[in-house]
Amino acid sequence: MSFKASLKNIASTLFLIAVLLFCLSLAALLLKDLYVNKINGNVEIILIFLFLLASYLSPSINAFSRGHKDRKAVLALNLFLGWTAIGWVGSLIWSFTGPNLKKERLKESYTSRTCPHCAELVKIDARICRFCQREL
Repeated sequence: MSFKASLKNIASTLFLIAVLLFCLSLAALLLKDLYVNKINGNVEIILIFLFLLASYLSPSINAFSRGHKDRKAVLALNLFLGWTAIGWVGSLIWSFTGPNLKKERLKESYTSRTCPHCAELVKIDARICRFCQREL
């Protein structure tokens, strides 16, 4: 993956997190009057907590949104060693490595199809399956 592509992935993930946090803060501010008695007016503390939680879990969010093959391992590293700066930066870098599997699956669906006889992937323009030699 090129440097520009990884920079684009980082920017899109940060934008997604920013939009999510904006929506959460807007919803909390709109519902502030309804819940002010139940949570004793500590809406700001809850918003800060949600922001810190989303920031802390941003490597895991990125790994799951990209369909990373080791997304559960990234989540484990993020949860257990993310409190250290090295663990968090390591899980962030790891979440951006490797191919974006969601994009690859989407690209593959446009260029190939499954054989109805043997269930193998063949090119979309193929007339005969190269695996079972049957006509498609």
